[in-house]
Amino acid sequence: MNLHQLKIFLEAVKQMNYTRAGKELSLSQSAISIQISELEKSLGVKLFEQIGKKLFLTEEGLTLEKWANKILASVKDAEIAIYELKGLSKGHIHIGASTTIGSYILPELLCSYKKLYPGIEINIEIANTSVITEKIRKNEIDFALTGREITDENLIVKPFIKDEIIPVSSPKNKICRKKKLSIKDIVKEPILVRESGSATRDALEKNLKKIGTACKFALEVGSTEALKRSVHNNLGISFISRFAVLFEIQNGYLIEIKLNDFKLTRQFYLVYLKEKYFSKAAGNFLEFIMNNSKNN
Repeated sequence: MNLHQLKIFLEAVKQMNYTRAGKELSLSQSAISIQISELEKSLGVKLFEQIGKKLFLTEEGLTLEKWANKILASVKDAEIAIYELKGLSKGHIHIGASTTIGSYILPELLCSYKKLYPGIEINIEIANTSVITEKIRKNEIDFALTGREITDENLIVKPFIKDEIIPVSSPKNKICRKKKLSIKDIVKEPILVRESGSATRDALEKNLKKIGTACKFALEVGSTEALKRSVHNNLGISFISRFAVLFEIQNGYLIEIKLNDFKLTRQFYLVYLKEKYFSKAAGNFLEFIMNNSKNN
């Protein structure tokens, strides 16, 4: 068994077709077949079974897939570690961020960082906290910034910055004309929320439950931008991160509703695998954002 065979095996798993795997690796179908057969022979097991025209992984194949990913990830980490010893003129960082952080906090930090280190390539995956956490567990990203604390013995979780989730409405909504409002007044209105799995929504539901306030959600929207547009068009009221609506409030596109009995804050978190190796570039970027974040 060698690294070349493992790369071929993983591509075959990804494509579940030797011909397509060959095209991706610039090899012939027969070359793929030979390498898989050699790998099976060296391990003494069958990795694939063919039923009709379809390929399926055997139990042994599923086990090898898990370990092959770990092996190749370790090899990549070793290559990066050696290369990054030369300095920060070049490097690659792959991070994840929950929607609010990735869309409204990181861009400003990235702008400042790239002025100092223009040769560092940064790839950011933005999704809700549940999706990003799963990518961390699979070691697909270096570290993540999330909107919810994660409980997992394999992860390091540290506080990042704090956020406030505020109720906002359209300037056309009559409710914003009232001077004194309580949370009970707000929940009588149509409430618009993000999708299930969103840390913002989770925080809202948890806090409403804590104070014993019932609330029916009138509309579920899959992105913060769509949520803001829906509120502006007076479809209802929503609770959104202050970071995400700062521009809209300053320009009169949305109105912040002041409540006398309800305040919702949350902590953002830095998350990474316990045994994760940080390249010099990743470690440097991590230190930079922790030192330069607002409210830190």
